[in-house]
Amino acid sequence: MTARVQAKPRREVLARRHGSKAARDKYAPAIGALEATWPLALVQIDHTLVDVIVVDSITRAPIQRPWLTLAIDVWSRCVVGFHLSLEAPSATSVALCISHAVLPKSPWLAAREIEAEWPVHGLFTRLHLDNAKDFHSEALRRGCEQYGIAIDYRPVRTPHYGGHIERLIGTMMGKVHLLPGTTFSNIADKGKENPEKTAAMTIDELERWLVQAITGLYHRTVHRALGIAPLAAWARGLAGDGVIPGCGEPATISDGRRFLIDFLPLEHRMIRRDGVSLHSIHYWSDILRAWIGEPHKAIVRYDPRDLSRLYLLAPDGQYYDLHYRNLRRPPISLWEHRLALKRLRDEGRQTVDENAIFRAVETMRSIADEATKASKTARRQRERRLRVIQGGRVDPPPASPPPTPPPGAQRETNGQPWERMLPVEEWS
Repeated sequence: MTARVQAKPRREVLARRHGSKAARDKYAPAIGALEATWPLALVQIDHTLVDVIVVDSITRAPIQRPWLTLAIDVWSRCVVGFHLSLEAPSATSVALCISHAVLPKSPWLAAREIEAEWPVHGLFTRLHLDNAKDFHSEALRRGCEQYGIAIDYRPVRTPHYGGHIERLIGTMMGKVHLLPGTTFSNIADKGKENPEKTAAMTIDELERWLVQAITGLYHRTVHRALGIAPLAAWARGLAGDGVIPGCGEPATISDGRRFLIDFLPLEHRMIRRDGVSLHSIHYWSDILRAWIGEPHKAIVRYDPRDLSRLYLLAPDGQYYDLHYRNLRRPPISLWEHRLALKRLRDEGRQTVDENAIFRAVETMRSIADEATKASKTARRQRERRLRVIQGGRVDPPPASPPPTPPPGAQRETNGQPWERMLPVEEWS
């Protein structure tokens, strides 16, 4: 029996034991490669489930493994941005990662009281992605078109095309295996350790740790493929080295608020006499008076972490904020909204109105607060809500004076986008 197995081609044996994908990944020829000719010419983005369990910020009880969205500059191997979340990958996590990558990071670092040097930012030329659903959203496509970013999708069954981001993810996960609460990459490495018993870091603390691991270690360690550290490669790519000319400073964004909104999830809605309705919630602003009765649907964008505000792309090309028509409503997130709908339907409600949704959210919040110590799910829900409430909204002042809005329009611009971004996510 052993002799017959050994006589068969190794690819066939591996395919029978572990599947055709494993055999293809190991034995199929890796033809073709990605090339970048200067910094930010090509950026790759992907997601991973972090090999660490985070804890509740109040009780310090374990919650779950968070998701990490990473972006790498293929030329320098620098990390251009990331997003850490308790929610599964979605179009919003992609938007927040792109925004973090493109906008300057000094204000973002200062808001978190992190001392670190992270000069990598700017508009990139091409974005390379796999074929996951969250990379095919209309919001991402429209945002990239508006800023001249080309999107390339990885050919099917060619994992080597994503090698740069995959190796970066492997490097970062290797570092987190030193943290308390690590689950390691496989059960053999974990041994008899119980990560829920050793978990000690909140998601905010893990985020700070990741920044230090990226800026203090990874960016300053010699990269085997480059022969120099990623940060040195970044600087050489911009300034040149006497042999190869540099590409100069990357293009920057003058209006960070608008940039982030341009990548948020969107819907198409009619502007009616009673305002705009989305997710069974009604929104209003006096600016809508100018466009009531328009025959075409308008684009409205929203941040799933806070549904108290929409961003209407008006016919004049500007975004205007729409608020709850009932201003006494509290901010809620899209995941709370969906849980409320499920609760109401489980109770046999055939029709769901706005009042019922907010009553259900209020009830669920009270239940979650009371059950925090008894249930991991309740702790996770409470932690999401706290991060929404303590975060803010996408509301920074633009770097250049905005155009004069029509009479009656009110545009809010308090704080920078990185100061107002919510660190939670996320729904497509």
